[in-house]
Amino acid sequence: MLQARSLRQVVSRSYRGVTALVILLLAVVGTTFGTDYGYFTPEIHRTDQATRAFRQVHEGMVDQQTGVRGYLLVGSEDAASFLAPYVAGRAAAEANFAVAIRAVGDDREVGPLLTAAAERAARWQETWAEPAVQGRAVPAADHEAFHARGKTLFDAYRHAAETLIDALKHRKDDLVGRQQILFFLGFGLSGLAGAVVLAGVYRQHHRMVRALVDPIAELGATVHRIRDGDLRLTSAPARAGGRNRPTELDALATDVEDMARALRTRDAELHRSREMLVQAQHLTGVGSWELDVDTRALTWSDQMYVIKAVEPGTTVTPEMMLEMIHPDDRETMAQAVRLAATQGGVHRFDHRTIRGDGEVRYIGGHVEGELDADGRPFRVTGTSQDVTDRRAAEVALTESEARYR
Repeated sequence: MLQARSLRQVVSRSYRGVTALVILLLAVVGTTFGTDYGYFTPEIHRTDQATRAFRQVHEGMVDQQTGVRGYLLVGSEDAASFLAPYVAGRAAAEANFAVAIRAVGDDREVGPLLTAAAERAARWQETWAEPAVQGRAVPAADHEAFHARGKTLFDAYRHAAETLIDALKHRKDDLVGRQQILFFLGFGLSGLAGAVVLAGVYRQHHRMVRALVDPIAELGATVHRIRDGDLRLTSAPARAGGRNRPTELDALATDVEDMARALRTRDAELHRSREMLVQAQHLTGVGSWELDVDTRALTWSDQMYVIKAVEPGTTVTPEMMLEMIHPDDRETMAQAVRLAATQGGVHRFDHRTIRGDGEVRYIGGHVEGELDADGRPFRVTGTSQDVTDRRAAEVALTESEARYR
């Protein structure tokens, strides 16, 4: 029970330690990305939105100024072509002023600058642009002063606009800089936390090695010693007389040795059987093959490669094997294989084969289907023997008998 409790304590302590370190790492990463997505990314987006909106405001103001000046130069002759940019520019400026105000919000630095630009734009429109396009009478002597006042008012607006755009750019640069610092610190702390996690995991790994792996390795070494016949589990005396050998380990050692001996004997018997089969097939010229019905995996014996004149070790598929059959005999073989696969039993078929070297040979063969307990085919086996010489001898004998009758 003491060992069991000690092992549970080690596992529990390792689990708690690694969990705490992983939570620390996740907290650092979560804080970094949470701050970015919760503050910096939205603020940068709002600043970009305000910058785009006010640039469109400024474009609208420039269109208004261009339209009014053109109108004042040509008078009423082509008023529509100059007043149209003024009207469109004013509508665009008003709409984008609203977008910029919403984007800036209550920012203490940019908000007053946007307000100042809006006030100067309104002053230019109300005191100069509107009177100009509405055709209010301006004495001839005051034309120059009127135009100068319009320029002064627009220059005041332009100065406010440039100040605002510079402030928006500075705000974005400041936000991006602080965001980069956040990521630098966040990833730095994450790396440090990761190193702490790895160090903790490494420490817990060694603790688990001492608590689990080493005892298991010692147990494995003991099993190897038992397999080799050495049953000394500790620094025990020699096994003479068997007085210090536990009976349980004695029985285990006997079982392991018996199994190993049986496996060695069976492996040797299988090896001898295979050698005898290969030799028998070579002497009789009989090759064998096996087809797995489910996987369609085809296996050839060594003699099959000799009969078919195919490079030994070549992977042969059922389709390739069928292609090696003479075209006039393929249906005969296919039918024999189908019958064996569906009904079981042994079926004989003689056919001609086209060897790998192009020579046509006569083959005598059998095919047998094996069914499982449910009557479903699972394997088809077959044999092939080159009977060309025997067939030629039979034909020669027949012809000879016919000549002497």
